[in-house]
Amino acid sequence: MWINRDFLDNWDPNQSLEAVLLRGPRQIGKSSMLLKMTPVPRSKIFLDDPNEQSRAAQDPEFVTSQLSLLTLIDEIQRAPELLFSIKKILINSAGIGLKPISRRCRRHTV
Repeated sequence: MWINRDFLDNWDPNQSLEAVLLRGPRQIGKSSMLLKMTPVPRSKIFLDDPNEQSRAAQDPEFVTSQLSLLTLIDEIQRAPELLFSIKKILINSAGIGLKPISRRCRRHTV
């Protein structure tokens, strides 16, 4: 059974956000909710998979180079090395209208 979340009603895909951190208690449907949003994330990384986690920890630059603009990264705390690579991408993208992650990161709690 799916319970609709307010976040999806308020989500505007045209909003100029570089990064969104969604946090909340375990097993309440954060990832499921993001998979139901429109547009659907083009890239998905599930770091509870040991192979994905290992690859992200060993070569975060490669992993982030393979991502599309709208990406879901689940369990990012398992590979914190990815955060530095993501920040670098956002800072280097400043010339095309993005601002560094430290300036514009919206954090939502479910």
